[in-house]
Amino acid sequence: MSGFEATGLAKAALAAAAIAVLAAGALAADARRATALDPRAAEALTWIAIVGAAAAAVLIGYRLLVLPEPAEFLSRRAGLYLAMAGAVGAVVAGLAQLRALDRPR
Repeated sequence: MSGFEATGLAKAALAAAAIAVLAAGALAADARRATALDPRAAEALTWIAIVGAAAAAVLIGYRLLVLPEPAEFLSRRAGLYLAMAGAVGAVVAGLAQLRALDRPR
């Protein structure tokens, strides 16, 4: 059994990360001039990406600290640490994007 199959927490973390990825994708399209986002919409999408990534990081952090019951076949493997690194990286990237929005284009 994997951690994803064992807990609803993993599914919630995946949903939060998916929301962050969708928002970041819209921002990337705007940065490449494929779409034209209003500055307020870009800021709102940036905050959605940051909050989604932060929520995923909190849920992953909880799983790093507390294994689900029963935990006899579950462990803290590389995927969990990789997920945490990705979530923290996404938060940092979102904050950098927020700062870049303050500068004129």
